[in-house]
Amino acid sequence: MEKNGFLRIGYIGNLREYPQRIRELTGSYYDYVAFDSRINELWANKEENVLCYNANGEQVDAQSDNIALILIDIGMKHKDTEETLYARFTQTTPSSFLDARWMGVQIGTEEELLAVLSDEPADGDLTSFTYIDSFQPIARLLSDLTGETFTEVTCRELLQTSFESAKETDTLAIATNKQNPNLQKAFFPVLDCFSLGGHRIFVKMEKNTRPSSIKWFGAFLETEEEIKDELLSFFAFHVGSFLFESQSDANSFLNGLAQKAMKENWCWNDPTQNSTYSQPILKSYLEFTYYRLTDEDKAASPDNKKCVDFNNKRYFNSGLLDRNFRQIIIVGDIKTLTENIPGYGDCSWELLANLRAYSHNEHEIARDFDEHELPRTASYFKDYSEVVFNAALSINTNDNHIFEDGVARGRLPKYKAEYDAVKNNPEEKDLLLARIARDFDSAIKRASLMAERNYKLAVPQFWKETGEIQFLLPIYLGEREEAEKPQCALVLSLDTSGRRPNYRGETILTLDMAYNNTRLIAKPDIFWLNDLV
Repeated sequence: MEKNGFLRIGYIGNLREYPQRIRELTGSYYDYVAFDSRINELWANKEENVLCYNANGEQVDAQSDNIALILIDIGMKHKDTEETLYARFTQTTPSSFLDARWMGVQIGTEEELLAVLSDEPADGDLTSFTYIDSFQPIARLLSDLTGETFTEVTCRELLQTSFESAKETDTLAIATNKQNPNLQKAFFPVLDCFSLGGHRIFVKMEKNTRPSSIKWFGAFLETEEEIKDELLSFFAFHVGSFLFESQSDANSFLNGLAQKAMKENWCWNDPTQNSTYSQPILKSYLEFTYYRLTDEDKAASPDNKKCVDFNNKRYFNSGLLDRNFRQIIIVGDIKTLTENIPGYGDCSWELLANLRAYSHNEHEIARDFDEHELPRTASYFKDYSEVVFNAALSINTNDNHIFEDGVARGRLPKYKAEYDAVKNNPEEKDLLLARIARDFDSAIKRASLMAERNYKLAVPQFWKETGEIQFLLPIYLGEREEAEKPQCALVLSLDTSGRRPNYRGETILTLDMAYNNTRLIAKPDIFWLNDLV
């Protein structure tokens, strides 16, 4: 089937959004057939009908070999200014016109669309400052983070208003990496928008370090705490809240801790899962355990804190046992790091440096603590019933986006080849996602039957954002569950907001991700995860 209109030019990630954008700017609807016909005619003689620019924003000839961006006159005017409206297409690496692989499409005036070439914020649309492929996944994530419902249109309007406010109030922050000034992150707060855990939500953008027309890209939604965690890497080498001199120093500590603790596999099972850390699951476990302890201490009285500060050192219980069944206590020197970030102000982190791990009977611990005074382990639930899956409750997965996200992010390899073949064809993609949803419905029914007969089948994980327990249900997409491993795990949250409680499907995890997440609470004792270690 021959492609029409913008689809003839390149990959279009916002097929549902750009018509709405045209209506917003022109104030009227348009004839799709006539519009596509115009684009087809222009593209048939493209070297004469498009405006070409290099990565510096200079207009160049269509024969140039460093074209980074093109504009196409769509034959419409801005409803307020009567300025000509264009469609912008970009490519990640400048090349010749004929060799280009175009990505689009963004709609706006020439000034707005060329502003993406500038390091400075544009006066126009957010998409003139950063390349946004589509607002659809952003709207879904914003809905998930806040518990409210956002459409592509309402999400775009909110982010645009927040962007304008950030420029007016000088709160569009830009952080620069100390070691590599080419690495930058820009971010601004989303107005009156908080996560389910009560944290402010920000839009984060990344500076493009490759030669390109795109100076910034993305509009990633993160909480303020998540952005601060990322920014720390700009100023120091760290693992979570732990300072190290280098990657080698961090790996040395993790290897020593793994040797000291009871024998356990702390590495990924999937060989394609890359990590620069020698013990990636232990790294995740340790930084999350410390986060949980400090989070619990926020509401604890001074005499009841789980992290014990003494002589400018902090002691905490790792939750691990050594090979003689003694508790492992970790000690670190308390350090405060403060950096000024333009547009944000002073940003401070309380960190631990020079980490040491001791068994509780070693001199460094025994001299300061009686055994009954040792720092206590992290807690994730108050009653054991919270970590037992209720197989009698129904499971709802009526949000098809979790399947698309799962495939696109490599968490459902069974469908990856099919998805790649149809992802640019909305009709065929919807048919594939509908089939995946049916496969999941069948797999969930089978998993529920298994869970009725084995209460440990669905394993618990702790959701950091809300402090709630979720469950990981194995998903078998083959025909015989007993003869194969599950392909992935479905994350389920207990929903008690309606007349009847039920489990709601949230996202899909690989088996390695599932093991990593459930290991934060306890080492899983279930066949479908134990086979990984």
